[in-house]
Amino acid sequence: MRQINIQLNAVFNYAVKYYDLAKNPTKAVDTIGKRQKRQAFGSLEEFSKVIAQVDKPELKLAYLLLFYSGMRIGELLALSPADFDFTAGTINISKSVMMSTGKVTTPKTPYSVRVVSMPPALMKEVQDYINHFMEPPERIFTYSQKVYRDYLKRYAIKAGVPPIHVHDLRHSHASYLIHNNVPVTTISRRLGHANASVTLSVYSHMYEESAGDVAVMLEKAFICGQNVVTEGK
Repeated sequence: MRQINIQLNAVFNYAVKYYDLAKNPTKAVDTIGKRQKRQAFGSLEEFSKVIAQVDKPELKLAYLLLFYSGMRIGELLALSPADFDFTAGTINISKSVMMSTGKVTTPKTPYSVRVVSMPPALMKEVQDYINHFMEPPERIFTYSQKVYRDYLKRYAIKAGVPPIHVHDLRHSHASYLIHNNVPVTTISRRLGHANASVTLSVYSHMYEESAGDVAVMLEKAFICGQNVVTEGK
């Protein structure tokens, strides 16, 4: 039901943009169906176990970028060397590959256009990988989405980790940031969401899971405060 609702919404959005439909009628009602909770790697350690099994350089680099950037697979496949600023340590995400046609297009929303900061060591790996080519490639990643998907499942099983979808690496990235107390506004911009409300709606269960961390934090603050009072006496 949810997938039908999503497709219907897309059809009406297309009609609004290209066929002068006054408004999208699906916007007037709530979303049909429930969002399924997607599996995500529970920890960086589990992801590291999977990466240790990857024996193809292009696949390894792709999975690392997906996990540490939170970008979508279509955005990854559209990347060219020019999208990387190795001095600033950032990736400019401004286009995506349509899975149905393989063509490079602009993102579906303006919020998807963003600049994402990356770990310097990973950026160095990207630079080294690009430098291996005789000439800079038009697009860095050449495999189809199916290849990335099938190999990831294979590597996960080999590592003793439950099979996972490529898109779940994006959820894993969000989960890692949430559990490391990164502000939701920062996560929202990094994922290319329209606003923080979208991020909260998608990852609300993760915030609920981390609620216990607040009690631990406050307990430490309380004990620290009591010690200060005692010492003051």
